[in-house]
Amino acid sequence: MQRFSRWTELHHLPKAAQNLTSQRISELFQRFTEKEKQAFFKAQVARQSEDAYWFYDTTSISSYSKKLRQVQYGYNKEEDSLAQLNLALLYGSTSRLPVMYRPLSGNIPDAKTLPWLMSLFDELTDRPI
Repeated sequence: MQRFSRWTELHHLPKAAQNLTSQRISELFQRFTEKEKQAFFKAQVARQSEDAYWFYDTTSISSYSKKLRQVQYGYNKEEDSLAQLNLALLYGSTSRLPVMYRPLSGNIPDAKTLPWLMSLFDELTDRPI
């Protein structure tokens, strides 16, 4: 959403939606249910070409937050002694766009989350991931 203002210059939107602030965009995203997110992810996967490969990656985001339950102390690649939130992404090789994401607790290693995440990805497509 960091490019939202540029995107609005290229697309026709109702006047009320043209100058959405970062806070307002966050509030709108919070309204999406898990079922709606899954439907969006499934649509994104369906848009990928048949010969596309899937790429999976995780990253950690250091945080000072005391309120987000998923911000936990774990293996911190930056060694900045902060708690972190991990983010898993699945993206297509052709589009190079994310088709699914999942926030993960910062104290759970990738090896423990991979089987669970792969089962979520399997629900999105009949194609092997």
